[in-house]
Amino acid sequence: MKYKFQRCLSFILSPVVSFARMFMQLMGFLIVCKFGMLVFMKATGQLTWGSADVINIHFAHMDKDEVTKSKHIGLMYSSVGIGCLLGPIFANNFTDMEHPRSLQFACVSALGVISFGWVGMSVSARIEWLCFFNTVRAFGSAIIWINSTLLLQKLTPSGMLGRILSFDFAIAMLFDTIASFVTGRYVDADTPIHDVAFGAAVATATIWVFWSLYHSARLGAARKSFNAENIVSPSVSCHSNDSIRKRERDVENVINTAV
Repeated sequence: MKYKFQRCLSFILSPVVSFARMFMQLMGFLIVCKFGMLVFMKATGQLTWGSADVINIHFAHMDKDEVTKSKHIGLMYSSVGIGCLLGPIFANNFTDMEHPRSLQFACVSALGVISFGWVGMSVSARIEWLCFFNTVRAFGSAIIWINSTLLLQKLTPSGMLGRILSFDFAIAMLFDTIASFVTGRYVDADTPIHDVAFGAAVATATIWVFWSLYHSARLGAARKSFNAENIVSPSVSCHSNDSIRKRERDVENVINTAV
């Protein structure tokens, strides 16, 4: 009986222990990898567009006119789709996987685009302008969503990639929930919707300043060690790949030692 109880307890606790061990390895990796802050790129982006659904619905609202209201909702969400389609296509012309700093710069620049979109929505009354600036906002949002993931895929060793992307997505969803909840509270308190949109613009601008300083300080993917500089021959390229593999081995050794 005691043996069965021990087996049952081990069966229950084994996943918990495994999760704790893998989580500690993840935290150790984020501390030593020199680009750990980038797991919050998408999450801070979610803070800037997490309120969009609440705001879009209220901009589309028309008292006692359900037909026009339905039409406006369709237009608002269609504009989001157009922006999400065009953003990554446009950014692709200015990014290079061999130079991760270009991906990081695209994300930082996109925050400025989102700020501009929110400011435009905060001063617009006509549905046509609301849709235009909503497209601009979604244009920037899609650039961050795609390129922040590409950044992590490029910089993270294969043995840690699954945990990094899972953590990145989990934090992003948490921040999205926070943004939606806070926006809903302001709307429920009868805050004018244009003021809520302007608040989103201010929040986005603040996040933009933070990541701009981060990028300007050559942190994260802007580090020279992460970028293939002046590759002119196969031997130089090979040397760059060897450096990347050495860095991955050093990180893994630190993690194994700590755990």
